[in-house]
Amino acid sequence: MDVWTDFFAGCCGGIAGTFFGHPIDTVKVRQQTHPHGQLSTRHCVQLALKNEGVTGLFKGMSSPIYTAALVNATFFGVYGGTVKVMLKFSEKPVNSVPEYKTVAAAGMVAGTVQLLVCCPVDLVKIKLQTGSSAVNGPMPKTNGSLNASPIASKPFKGPIDCLMTMYKTQGIRGWYKGLVPMFWRDGPSYGLYMFLYELILREGKEKYSTSGLGEGLLALIAGGVTGTVTWVSVLPIDVVKSRIQADCVVNPKYRGMLDCIRVSYRAEGWRVFFRGFYAIAFRAMIVNAATFFVYQSTLTHLQGRREGGARGASCPGRQEAGGAKKRRARKKKQKLKNKRNK
Repeated sequence: MDVWTDFFAGCCGGIAGTFFGHPIDTVKVRQQTHPHGQLSTRHCVQLALKNEGVTGLFKGMSSPIYTAALVNATFFGVYGGTVKVMLKFSEKPVNSVPEYKTVAAAGMVAGTVQLLVCCPVDLVKIKLQTGSSAVNGPMPKTNGSLNASPIASKPFKGPIDCLMTMYKTQGIRGWYKGLVPMFWRDGPSYGLYMFLYELILREGKEKYSTSGLGEGLLALIAGGVTGTVTWVSVLPIDVVKSRIQADCVVNPKYRGMLDCIRVSYRAEGWRVFFRGFYAIAFRAMIVNAATFFVYQSTLTHLQGRREGGARGASCPGRQEAGGAKKRRARKKKQKLKNKRNK
């Protein structure tokens, strides 16, 4: 299997995971950024459906969908390259199974590098998710709507309009608002994710290799478990990141990560850092289930087509037999045609 086959399958899985997980992600973000106390998952969904319809839960999905391939290419490219470099420095064969510490370190490096792409994507997603909604709509216009353009005082028309507005007001720096909390969220969490994923996958293959448990199902379980554990472990810093990125562009409420933690704690106590707990846990399971199911199905389909083509190419006898059948069929048709003409 070449790199491009694996990459294409990974892109399909990433897009599927984004599509199925985005409505729950919208609920999570709105819970975390709601300015007037705790908002239950059920109430958040009811408000969205009542005021915006089903499409309200899919706000801001275009930016992560369009960039899924680039994010996957960045993360897996850096991850694979880092693993190879670390194996080379440890004087081990490049194709050998890496140690768990190598996997964790490579995951942290890849998780940090992919922020160059993910931070602007996440910023646009959150701006569109939280703006002009049933949850954040009642906020005073003087403080700026979470989705309001500071130039036109109107909601952003889409991802491009959001990026251009941020660029006009703050330059490139505006695209990377919330980068510091994202670093503390994604750097360690991706290291933990890859470590747990490899641990469950390797141990599962050793213990259940003869039980009939397929590799696809095992990968799905490993991804679901590690995804849920990882996301729940970084929930507090994810709340801080969401609040900073949803903050007003013109008149920001928070001066930085530490200020956001201090202000949020004083206003709402420690419980505020665990908002969206059920949504984020459920989303992690759904996203990983969809991602790994589509990834494995696409991979199996592509491998099946390649093997079928290889079998045909490696059997000249079969190709000749097929050609002889076609020639006989053409002769029969010609004879029938000649009879009719007579």
